[in-house]
Amino acid sequence: MSVLLTWDDNNTVEDGHRIYRSTSPMDPQNLPAPLAEVGPGVTEYVDETALPNTTYYYRVAAFLAGLQQVGPEIEVTTDATPAPRAKLMLSLDELDEGLDNNLMLSGDAQTGGDLLEL
Repeated sequence: MSVLLTWDDNNTVEDGHRIYRSTSPMDPQNLPAPLAEVGPGVTEYVDETALPNTTYYYRVAAFLAGLQQVGPEIEVTTDATPAPRAKLMLSLDELDEGLDNNLMLSGDAQTGGDLLEL
């Protein structure tokens, strides 16, 4: 199970961002230990430690030296069961040796997106 967090970075100078997570709402003046810390200019983080069927509260904070600006809190509830990830790679050349082009069909079961390459 994973949760993708994205945010806007409106700072021109920072040392990085801290990502906070809790299973209950957080007081911005009394935050738990950071879940992770990322560098300056980074605008996304994937929480790969999230458990299924759980509600989490996240906050992202920009920091510079001893100063920290905490962003708003968001609430995320994960699915009961993680979506299976599967790739389907099927070459039409394998199905019909008479075709001249290499047509590859791939899909990701988690996103439901399909990609058609010629």
